Amino acid sequence: MPWGSIVSTAGIYRDTLRYSTSCDSVRRIVNLIVQNFTTITTNPSICIGQNYTLPWGISVNTAGTYKDTLRYTTGCDSVRRIVILRVQNFTIVQTNPIVCAGKTYTLPWGQIVSTTGIYRDTLRYTTSCDSVRRVVNLTITPAPIKNTTAAICAGEKYTLPWGKIVSTEGLYMDTLSAVDGCDSIIRKINLIVKPLPITSISKSNDVSCALGISKLSITGGQKYEWSPTQSLQNPNGNNPIASPANTTLYKVKTTASNGCSKTDSITVIFTNDPNKYLVPTAFTPNADGLNDCFGVGYWGTVTDFSFSIFNRYGELVFTTTNNNICWDGRYKGILQNTAVFVYQISAKGICGTIYRKGTITLIR
Repeated sequence: MPWGSIVSTAGIYRDTLRYSTSCDSVRRIVNLIVQNFTTITTNPSICIGQNYTLPWGISVNTAGTYKDTLRYTTGCDSVRRIVILRVQNFTIVQTNPIVCAGKTYTLPWGQIVSTTGIYRDTLRYTTSCDSVRRVVNLTITPAPIKNTTAAICAGEKYTLPWGKIVSTEGLYMDTLSAVDGCDSIIRKINLIVKPLPITSISKSNDVSCALGISKLSITGGQKYEWSPTQSLQNPNGNNPIASPANTTLYKVKTTASNGCSKTDSITVIFTNDPNKYLVPTAFTPNADGLNDCFGVGYWGTVTDFSFSIFNRYGELVFTTTNNNICWDGRYKGILQNTAVFVYQISAKGICGTIYRKGTITLIR
């Protein structure tokens, strides 16, 4: 106070100065006013990433306590403003479930899904700010499919990878399961049954001492394998020549272009009868195309062949060492008249030594 007293409370304070006579000289009155302040506190909330404008105009986005003061003209605090700003953050909760193909998954918020993908949902505060962002990274595990094509020939059997034996054309499937119960692999076998070749087997004749070869025939394939091979010419052909020394069962494996094979067999009968080396008793060399030549070419395979013909005078009218050559009835280029001639034949055949001697009548 002007008179030295120190006060802090509003009020009227008085003091009197006096003359030396003790009379009041100056009466001092001080009406003291104490200017108080008001505190205004607010607690706003914003979502993370948003901005908040403080009452005094500053924009902020960080949680904290912000203060500002309004003052009287005297410089005393009039209003103290306090803003306690809260920034509401969110939590991300991510899960990575895996389910088997063909099954469904119920998301935490109740939705049922069955497709691989990333699913999202958000829980919010009462202020509408994000509270929890839920992320579900769902994986559907489809089983890999292994496709295989296999082929067998008709009549064969095929063992599937899982042990089953089948012989019918079709699509076969099997599933392996993983430890989690899901299919780990789906195996598909497309089995094709290829047809066997359609064959036809035949022979020209059976064989004997006189006819030592037989022509075999097989059709319907691309590749042939005959057995036994010892008495066959061209055992890998479709028309081999057989010359067995006894009755023989020939087998042939016929393979078609599709790789399938079939086995057929045919028996060539061998007749051991040396007497079948027959010789005619007459011939007619008249150029009519019938029985015009006297010979034994039908004897088949022979060796050491010798064939001679004599007239009634003992003259040698024909001779040859080739069993395929026959006598046409001429001697020294002249066609002989009707007469009886003597022949002599020797050779070796498949049944042993052959010897024939007799007469042949030439008829005009």
